[in-house]
Amino acid sequence: MDVIMNIAALGEVEAKAAERDKLAKLRASASKLDSTSDGRMFGNVPSGAQAAKVLRDAVTSLAQQASEGGQAVDDIRSSAATAAQIGEQSDMAAEQALAQARRSVLA
Repeated sequence: MDVIMNIAALGEVEAKAAERDKLAKLRASASKLDSTSDGRMFGNVPSGAQAAKVLRDAVTSLAQQASEGGQAVDDIRSSAATAAQIGEQSDMAAEQALAQARRSVLA
C-alpha cells in the first residue's frame, strides 16, 4: 500500500494552528472579566450579587473551554509538524536509496 503525504499541507496546518492568537485573547479577556465580576460591578441593583456570580460562572466556563480548545490546537499543530518532519525524512531516505540503487546499476 502506497502512502502519499502532502508535506506542504501539513506544514500549512502547523502554521495556521500556530496563529491561534484569538484563543489567547479570549482567555485574557475572560481573565479580566473574572477579576471584575464581583457584586460591586452591578452597583445597587437588586440581585447584583447573584448576577455577578452567574457572570463569574459563565466566565470561568468560557475560560476553561478556551483553554481546552487551545490544548487541542496545540496537539494538532504538534502532530502536523511531526508528520511533516517524518515525511521529509522519508523523502530524504528514499532519495538516498534511489541514488544508491542508480550507482549500483551504473557500476
